[in-house]
Amino acid sequence: MLDPRGAYGAGFVGINTGEGTPDVEITIDEPGVYAIGFRYANGEGPVNTENKAAIRTLMVDGKKAGTVVMPQRGVNNWEDWGMSNSVQVELQPGKHVVKLEYLPEDENMNIKVNSALVDRVVVDRVR
Repeated sequence: MLDPRGAYGAGFVGINTGEGTPDVEITIDEPGVYAIGFRYANGEGPVNTENKAAIRTLMVDGKKAGTVVMPQRGVNNWEDWGMSNSVQVELQPGKHVVKLEYLPEDENMNIKVNSALVDRVVVDRVR
């Protein structure tokens, strides 16, 4: 089992082909457009080759919101944490469920390897 240093909080969730993250409930205080991104580690290969980015569909309240890409950050470099791209979503006040799901359209060019560690959802109001 991986035990990377630098994980935020209590730890991380490992995602692989066919696996997504657990549901995460967020609470929004005021209406607006929010950028949702994920802190991740991906040690599946070098940064410039091998096509082993972890790709997932961001689901908000059960609806597709966009695509999240978590590129590899170096060979066996599971302690190098960074941020995925963020997806902008219009949200109303209240509780919302956020999840990364693996769907057929999330297959990368490597086909077999599509994994990462995810340890934090980051939600920022942009307008």
